[in-house]
Amino acid sequence: MLMRFSNYMDDFLRCREPDIFPKKFKLRTLCIPNIDRYIDFALEKRVQDMEVNYTFLGTPLPINSSIFVAKSIRVLKLTGLDLGLQNLILSDSLIEELSLNDCYVPETIRVLSEKLLLLKLTNCMKLQDIKIVAPNLQSFTYDGGYEPCEINVGALESLKSLSLKNALITDSWIEENVLKFISLQNLSINGCRNLKKVKISHGKLKNFEFVNVGNQVELELITPNVVSFFYTGILPLHTVITSTQFKARLSLTQISATIEWFLALRHLLIRFNHCKVLTLEFKKFKYVKKVPEEDSSCCKHLSVKCWRHYLTNITMENFEDIDDKESLVMFFKDSMKMSSSMRIENVDEKLILSHIH
Repeated sequence: MLMRFSNYMDDFLRCREPDIFPKKFKLRTLCIPNIDRYIDFALEKRVQDMEVNYTFLGTPLPINSSIFVAKSIRVLKLTGLDLGLQNLILSDSLIEELSLNDCYVPETIRVLSEKLLLLKLTNCMKLQDIKIVAPNLQSFTYDGGYEPCEINVGALESLKSLSLKNALITDSWIEENVLKFISLQNLSINGCRNLKKVKISHGKLKNFEFVNVGNQVELELITPNVVSFFYTGILPLHTVITSTQFKARLSLTQISATIEWFLALRHLLIRFNHCKVLTLEFKKFKYVKKVPEEDSSCCKHLSVKCWRHYLTNITMENFEDIDDKESLVMFFKDSMKMSSSMRIENVDEKLILSHIH
């Protein structure tokens, strides 16, 4: 089958008019012999947009072509390849968009280019150090995977979007470098375990996303123009955000039915009392029925009552199991302390429970 496909490709390329060839070349394959031959053929025809995606189940596929020195290439996207280079230096290259995904790359990558606008490095194996001096770079995405490396950057005055995942960056790296990205509008930080006290001061930043993978962090955003804040992670979270017109979304991944956890949640919500819209997401809701022997007059001698005494309306949706639906209805019905009269409605596939006053 592979040889038949390879022969078809050879015949197809051989039969094309010598001076007529598409500007875009895209090759996606599980396994194909002589992949270098097709890449070199496309380079000879001066393609401008090249994408080579080799889906592998082990070792990336070695290639020996001179992709990075080709004068015609403007967009280059490589997946699952072994570049077989000692060093990768982009200096005189005309490449404007470069994406390397699941590739074996040199230990050192140097990007010294005035042409590069977009750079994406995802799970680049063997990579130990990146140096970027690209005054016109507008977007940089990095995912270190299981082998994060050092990232050294220049001023990057044109950078608008920065996404860092599983990166070896520190609090001081964030504070010092973000200031140099004077055009930055979108910042995403995901799974960077060395961060503890993140301080960001920026006048143009609009969207900020922070994904915490387990360690407690403090976030201080002196960003008056932020319009979107998204946090995924655990409590406690200590935040200071100066903007007053932003929409916040908090997705909490660990929920604990303890006083300490609810106090941490309350403290967090107080920090967001000045935002425009606040959305809370909980990955899983857990509830426990009271045992029959338990005193039914909960909170009787407490000055501040629990949430059951203030519950008046509930809207539930997206049920996958009818038993879960009925179980939750009974739980909330038993939990409502304010009145014995209750109305249950089904509206637009939503279940609504409310007191009848």
